[in-house]
Amino acid sequence: MTQPLILVTGSPRSGTTPVGDVIALGAGVRSLYEPLNFHVGDRRVGRYFEVPGSDEFPLELADELVGDVAAVRLRLKRGVRPDDHGWRRLAKTLVGTRTTVSVRRARIDRRARTILWKDPFAAFWVRRLVETHAVPVVVTVRPPLAVAASFKRLRWGFDVAGISERLGHDAGGIRAIDARRLHDPVVNAAALWSLVYGELIPLLGHPLVQVIDVDRVVSEPQQTYRRLFASLGVEWTHAVDEELGRQYRADQAPAQPQQARAHVRDRDVRAVNRYWDRVLEPTEVDAVAELTYDVEQRLRTGLASAHA
Repeated sequence: MTQPLILVTGSPRSGTTPVGDVIALGAGVRSLYEPLNFHVGDRRVGRYFEVPGSDEFPLELADELVGDVAAVRLRLKRGVRPDDHGWRRLAKTLVGTRTTVSVRRARIDRRARTILWKDPFAAFWVRRLVETHAVPVVVTVRPPLAVAASFKRLRWGFDVAGISERLGHDAGGIRAIDARRLHDPVVNAAALWSLVYGELIPLLGHPLVQVIDVDRVVSEPQQTYRRLFASLGVEWTHAVDEELGRQYRADQAPAQPQQARAHVRDRDVRAVNRYWDRVLEPTEVDAVAELTYDVEQRLRTGLASAHA
């Protein structure tokens, strides 16, 4: 059975998980976790950040996969990474990954009326989803310095040059960046941030695209999420109130996210957005500004116009 979809996407480390966790607590909503994740997602996904319409991922395949997400008809990979060892490897083998568990729950939940697709790796699918499939999309935005600090802490990196190639144009001037620099997590994060939001800026005024600025929502989480739920047609629940209280309560949260942990259950969103100044060196701050300034200014302008 095909169910209505809502996509939550944005740059990795931009808040897609906490925002998706809140929306998933709406009445009749069931979450699917990262079906486009190369390591744990659908078997048709051949790399991180597939681009619909590229040589490697034709539009017909992308449309088929969108239909299968809505129908929870996914064929998932085993999900055990080469660097998974000990209890983590055993747990994934016996129980499955978070993606696997989310698919199982969605399949058996008879009350589910809407599928919440949480996936930063669908960032380049937004145009296809809103224009062809009429899928509402929530885009999360977090300051590029905070994203870069997160990449540095986790030692993350993606094939940014390959993504630029798949997009079919030199988005963000990526091809001019020395390949060795792109191996630096900070530079990699900044370049990816620019690619993601550079592609999303033209869609900011689309009626199916909603933007959540994770930095600004701190000042008024209840009002922001109530507006978002109303625009998505999702019914508010008491569980949403409890989740917002947990996310924005500072008394239990560490001042800085834990080393090598991507998602910490009791983290405080306010602390996560502030800690970059203790992580990045001045030269790294300059590098992020150099790579993101133009896109960040255009993003601010686009958001102001969309909200006018």
